[in-house]
Amino acid sequence: MCDWRTDVSLPALRHAREGIYLKRRLRDIPEPFRDKYCETVSDTHFRVVDKLRKRICFTQLNLRDVKDAPMAKVNLIYCQNLLIYYDRKQRAEIVNELARFLRPRGVLVLGAGELLDWRNSNMEKVRYPDTLAYRRTN
Repeated sequence: MCDWRTDVSLPALRHAREGIYLKRRLRDIPEPFRDKYCETVSDTHFRVVDKLRKRICFTQLNLRDVKDAPMAKVNLIYCQNLLIYYDRKQRAEIVNELARFLRPRGVLVLGAGELLDWRNSNMEKVRYPDTLAYRRTN
């Protein structure tokens, strides 16, 4: 079983596979997770440990082709700052497809203003501060 990381950009996927980030990003990671999953590579950078990176499947995906995505039974999907590039109808179609990939109780996180009036009978809105999120109900 793997967690999926998709992007339309091959350079972004290469960067994600390397798992190297600026140390300032560590401040957003709780200390127990930092100790367990991060290792220093320089004075300015850290890397996500191999054990965790190997659990992630990286694949190129354009949201226009989301119906053909190789994912199933996902716990969490972040789709932020992408839907703004599509018209209202396409946004709803994309989000419906993303919702289909979720496990029961799986969460879909969208950009705060990207699709405010979306409804899906299998999803319930979840309240998080400054976040638009839905949970799969069935």
